[in-house]
Amino acid sequence: MKDSIYPNYQMRKTRTEQAGPSPECPEYEWLIVGGGLQGCYFAGLLSHLCGRGKVAILDPQPRLLHRWLKRSDACHMKYMRSTSMHHLAPDPGDLLDFARISGYGEEHFTEPYLRPSLTLFNAHCRRVLETFRLGEIHICGRLCRLSKLDSGGWQVRYLDTEDRESGLRSQNILLALGDQGEYRPDSTLGEQYEQSPHLSSVDFSFDEVLAKTFRWQARKPKQASDICLVGGGISSAQMALYLLEQGLKVQIDSRYPLRSFQFDSDPGWLFKFLPKFRAETDLQKRWQIIMEERHKGSVPPRLYESLLGYQQQGRLLLGSREARDGSDSDGFGVCGAIPVVLATGLRYETPDWLLEVARELGLPLLRTAAGEKPALDSSLEWDSERAPGLYLTGRLAELFLGPSAGNISGARVAARYLPIESEHPGSFLGGGSYGYRDRT
Repeated sequence: MKDSIYPNYQMRKTRTEQAGPSPECPEYEWLIVGGGLQGCYFAGLLSHLCGRGKVAILDPQPRLLHRWLKRSDACHMKYMRSTSMHHLAPDPGDLLDFARISGYGEEHFTEPYLRPSLTLFNAHCRRVLETFRLGEIHICGRLCRLSKLDSGGWQVRYLDTEDRESGLRSQNILLALGDQGEYRPDSTLGEQYEQSPHLSSVDFSFDEVLAKTFRWQARKPKQASDICLVGGGISSAQMALYLLEQGLKVQIDSRYPLRSFQFDSDPGWLFKFLPKFRAETDLQKRWQIIMEERHKGSVPPRLYESLLGYQQQGRLLLGSREARDGSDSDGFGVCGAIPVVLATGLRYETPDWLLEVARELGLPLLRTAAGEKPALDSSLEWDSERAPGLYLTGRLAELFLGPSAGNISGARVAARYLPIESEHPGSFLGGGSYGYRDRT
């Protein structure tokens, strides 16, 4: 990946050390909090429809899509689970146009649903970031306080990369927050699970894991497995497949038996199931529907079949998770005294600072088994009277968007519910092909 796609982001001139308005405090029409897939999708869309200079992205990572790029690379993903219509560009057909013009052949797609390779998807992501010049509107900082202004709009305080507090204002805020870190099994499963490297950590080093595993294999060549992956979802399955292809023997230790679904929720949740879902006025029942309809910890059929093939060869062990004592000399935790990597997924929680905003302004929350969630009933705007201009997307908006809320496909659904006034008459949320079709 070329580093030139992501310039060294310079902080804007907002170096006030104390809270409060600054003469140099920049103002925007839209501030997007979050620089992941959903945040970048909305940034490109809003920049296209509202005009440059009116949109900014606030994200603490050194480059946009930083966590996505690290995590997808760590598990050695080959193909996307989503279709070729779900990507960062506003036009659903843009990735196919980009692939054709850029010379990506049929080997970069797989059936069903013409799913793109990770290589193609990420190359297209870079093109979208370049096209909309999103690196130029990225403010590298961590939001620490959000306050409603009496005059309308929002005051945002954030910490920059040197922990200096700065501020900005925006008429509208779109929270496109991703996960709150990796999920780790609770301590009842043993300390070895707490100490093992986590696949979803931004500090995860696959090369280090692979090197240590090969050293373990050389010391213990007759072991039933060379490495144990804890977790039965798609990340664990993708990494297992890569390790098996390297000639290693792998054990997947999961809470549930391996399950096969093409997507992590039925595609009907993008369209036809939503009216009935929103007709349910009891938000607790909506939450129950989401939990039942989300195919958590599942893998696509082709990947599932590949793993079963290795299981039949005796090179893959599939079993329930068990805690065992001990650790190996390379610092791994152990699962039967072999190296362990956690692939137990991510935590999606409402951050504490947002709960403070909700309590301060009296915004509705729903208490669930997964913590308190924003109670979005009929729109992406949390509360049009108490918090006008505060919009949520992603998992924060799942009580309105349904089970697909956290996916890039869910972002395309959410875009239909944002109050965007386009500077381009006749423009639609699909945007345009940005010249790909013109170059045929």
